[in-house]
Amino acid sequence: EAESEEGAGSRTKLSFKELVSQASLFFLAGNDTSSFVLAVLAYLLARHQDVQDRLIAEIDRELGPDATSPGTLAPTPTSSSSPSTAAAAATTASSPLSSSPLGKTAPPPLNYDSIQKLHLMKACVLEALRLHPVISVFTRQALESTEIAGYPIPAGAGVYVPVKSVCSDPDLYPEPELFKPERFLKGHLESLMTDSASGGVGLGSAMFLPFGVGPRSCIGMRLGMYQVMMVMAAVLKKVRFVSAPGEINIPRAVMFGIPPFSEPLMVEVEAREQL
Repeated sequence: EAESEEGAGSRTKLSFKELVSQASLFFLAGNDTSSFVLAVLAYLLARHQDVQDRLIAEIDRELGPDATSPGTLAPTPTSSSSPSTAAAAATTASSPLSSSPLGKTAPPPLNYDSIQKLHLMKACVLEALRLHPVISVFTRQALESTEIAGYPIPAGAGVYVPVKSVCSDPDLYPEPELFKPERFLKGHLESLMTDSASGGVGLGSAMFLPFGVGPRSCIGMRLGMYQVMMVMAAVLKKVRFVSAPGEINIPRAVMFGIPPFSEPLMVEVEAREQL
């Protein structure tokens, strides 16, 4: 059994049904959604090598070469090394200011702060979500009677918000069928809500709905963005994506929840050192 706090000094036990409901929510919201976005982004990058080239260049520029890439490891002392040589090599290997024999500054760690520098990465994730939002429709309930575009909405009525339709509106996104991450970089779509990191479109804009909008928008949207950006940055430091033979357009059905792909998305990976 579990307990939750309700008011000052009072507690109530969660039922088994409530525990299962919460656990299911965490698995669905924290696992399937992120893996869905990663799959779509890998597929899109494989089909748009120019964007992938720019993204890899940004990762290398902001995060530095991977510490395990050839030529970035400190010299390893051998049995024939003198004590002074071995000590110097050990000092070089452990120094936070150097990760190479040439004394180059070690690449910054892959963490929340360093990820914030990857503006193109963020734009690519947002564009992938715009093209293929995790959910195509979400619902809300009208708390009071109102009117939208001439249509009366009575209190208590269910309202369906067409995420995919809004994200495909050519008035908001010219050439909406194209993968153009620059839509979300500084200098584009200035009419949308901006954030302090990139000066581009913000996650809470009513014109960008993959995370919902308003006080009931996705509570984990920033954590989800961080998770996807972190994983993709780590992967692209090692490999790049290429199109697989017989690839298909992303097959999706418009439905509630996370619609599965009717066929597997196929991409191939190549080690970056071999290119």
